Amino acid sequence: MNERLVNHTALHRLISPDTALDLQQQVHIFWEGTQFAVTSFSLVNREICSSLLDFGVAELTTVPYEPDQFSPEGNPRFERLRTHDIRMKGFSLRDPSKRPYVWVRHQWPPRPNPPGKALWIIMHPWEYSAVPQFYTDTFALAEEIWTPSTFSRSAFVSSGLDAAKVHVIPNGVDTDTFSPLGGPLRLPTSKGFMFLFVGGTIYRKGIDILLESYSRAFTSKDDVCLIIKDLGVKTLYRGQTAQDLIRRFQDREGMPEVLYLADEFNKEQMARLYRACDVFVSSYRGEGFSLPTLEAMASGLPVIVSLGGATDDFVDEEVGWRIDADRRSVKKVCGHELNQEGFLLEPDKEHLEELLQKAYHSRQEIVRKGTEGALRARQHWTWNHAALKVIRRIDSLCGTAMAVHAEKILGDGPGDWASVTKAIEEKRERHG
Repeated sequence: MNERLVNHTALHRLISPDTALDLQQQVHIFWEGTQFAVTSFSLVNREICSSLLDFGVAELTTVPYEPDQFSPEGNPRFERLRTHDIRMKGFSLRDPSKRPYVWVRHQWPPRPNPPGKALWIIMHPWEYSAVPQFYTDTFALAEEIWTPSTFSRSAFVSSGLDAAKVHVIPNGVDTDTFSPLGGPLRLPTSKGFMFLFVGGTIYRKGIDILLESYSRAFTSKDDVCLIIKDLGVKTLYRGQTAQDLIRRFQDREGMPEVLYLADEFNKEQMARLYRACDVFVSSYRGEGFSLPTLEAMASGLPVIVSLGGATDDFVDEEVGWRIDADRRSVKKVCGHELNQEGFLLEPDKEHLEELLQKAYHSRQEIVRKGTEGALRARQHWTWNHAALKVIRRIDSLCGTAMAVHAEKILGDGPGDWASVTKAIEEKRERHG
């Protein structure tokens, strides 16, 4: 076996013995997907698998499909996860007690090869309203399809997949890290009010819409700055990001301040960045979930997001503002023809301009919406909540009752809510 990559063909031969499993025992979950890489897929894998280990109700083996991009050493949670890597555990899969029953595949691009006799689950987000036939042909082979939003689920179902097989398993947020509690990141600006965009500055994320609306809403004389935290500049979105466009806006005469950040930030730096800002904005055309929106909410920021997309699941007027959006036809995605007419959202620039100004002049609303968002994230949208949904789906497939035990570990309540509320109020007081 290659030390870095798993030979999946050999592995599938080993995980298909003929003896039956005792479905009343803990299920063995094989989770195929990279854990230690700087991508949203890897982040989701890491966090859900870590929560599954916290629950302790199923055996877990992780199966990477590409080299690690960073070492887990020095992070106890990552180090524990590493011990469940198949490269560490080895291929001792002929032992009936270690045979897999469920195989979850969460990777890009999705591979069409079924994993032996295990129950095969494909976990995949989708940012458009329709799916190419290439993907639906593959996904139809799986026992279930898990996707992180109602929007994504609708895309799969409308593209011909059996609705009974497609389930929403949402992403989550680490509310210990992404919290109003803690210090802010020091930013090179003297402006007092900061809007924040986090994401790859690509067409689908709508950075051009945000820049245009922001430049109309304010001038250089206003006490406001737009912070753009680009992601994937040297990895996933290499060659696709909008540095040149951003630079042209920065050079415009009378343009309100724009601060562009392209360096890779770790989790703690990202948390401090959220705490340094006042309102999060994502005028996206297409998202499968939008993790940064949820991270911003957990950090106490109200959010401005597109209406009609994936964030409808967790954003309403109680926690932010939603941008009116039309639909724009799309015929091809990732080089593949769609099997029906699809669309991206086209957020209304004038409405976004109004919302930016409204947020800027609504300091009390910022406190109220930010507080409600932080509470909502803690009550319903943590990674433990996401992992519990995974366990419930596996229970349904396998006839087990693991969720009963996992729910006891999850508990309820938002944790130290009084301190979170106080931190948000103190931040707003400092800003006047």
